[in-house]
Amino acid sequence: LYTLNMRKKVSDRDRINDTCALNWSKTNRNFPKVVENVRKMSDGKGIDQNLVEEEFNAIRVTDANSAAPCNSVVTSVDFSYENVSLLLTAGFDRKLRIFDIDGKRNSLKSSSLFEDLPLRKVKFTSSGQILLSGKANFIYVYDINKSSVMSRVDVFGSEILIKGFAESPNTSEVQTTSIYGIGRTLSVFSSRDYRKVATLNVSEDIVGASYSHSGRELFLAGSDGKVCTWDLRKMRCMDKKSLVGSRKVTALNYSALDQLAVGDSDGVVNIFPRWKELFNDSSQKELVAGEKIMSLKSVVDGVSYNCGGNLLALSSSVCKDSLRMVKQPSCTICSRWPTSKTPVNFVFCTTFSRESRYLAVGNARGRVLLYSLR
Repeated sequence: LYTLNMRKKVSDRDRINDTCALNWSKTNRNFPKVVENVRKMSDGKGIDQNLVEEEFNAIRVTDANSAAPCNSVVTSVDFSYENVSLLLTAGFDRKLRIFDIDGKRNSLKSSSLFEDLPLRKVKFTSSGQILLSGKANFIYVYDINKSSVMSRVDVFGSEILIKGFAESPNTSEVQTTSIYGIGRTLSVFSSRDYRKVATLNVSEDIVGASYSHSGRELFLAGSDGKVCTWDLRKMRCMDKKSLVGSRKVTALNYSALDQLAVGDSDGVVNIFPRWKELFNDSSQKELVAGEKIMSLKSVVDGVSYNCGGNLLALSSSVCKDSLRMVKQPSCTICSRWPTSKTPVNFVFCTTFSRESRYLAVGNARGRVLLYSLR
């Protein structure tokens, strides 16, 4: 009997450790939705105020990748800058798939296999190319028109693996791409030819990066719970702020409305309005969030704004159905969506189309759910 029990435990452990075959439904949890708004009173003390819940109109249409679902977790989904109907999907099955989205057929345009790269983060660039990264020390630059790899860029030495990257918006004066690895090193490349421009050394492990609207500043989140603002014209750190209440930062994103959203390991998302004013104020070393969103109860690993910055998607891949939509700049939660019947499953990535016509949600089942927002 002891031998049988031990064999069963080993079998269960091996099944859980298999990322692509994980039975996510066993860890389902249901949590209440709460939004906390922290406002300053005249005496300087903060008060908590529940925000008014707001409706969110999302109509489900045909899955974006119904013509060719992923055979693993969907790790990346993104809409094209140039052709708004194009959407890419990628996952641990090492395949890049590009779809022509119309909400009905969503036909498969191309599919490419990368045998040496389990795909973790893949995005369209503003120049119409695709950047592909995974657990490796290099990235691929992919040509959409030729359906082939243009170049391979060796970012770090053989001992440093890529963790993520961020690209400056198409409104930037100078287009750059910042790639950070597992450790304390970040390399800045020109988005035109992917030549290395500079290497930034930070004091803590980088967990997230996001550009300002002008592309002049780069915001880096460290594992120490601090956000560092880098001036990419001078290649130096302008200021470093501690975020009060954030034990461990796990994600961040900057919006077109000058808001910085920072997610942490406790499921809290801190919203900092007028972020440029805050980081320009050198007298403030510790910042208190203007609003706190506490509707997620597990580590926040997805923070996505739409192009206008008026919609914010928050997600956690740890707990089932952990997806929330928040209206900005009022920071009101959309409590009636998703519902208990919305099949979002375990969410690994989200993205909005450039005109906010669609919301795409990639999950652990290999599906990309598509919702019309009009």
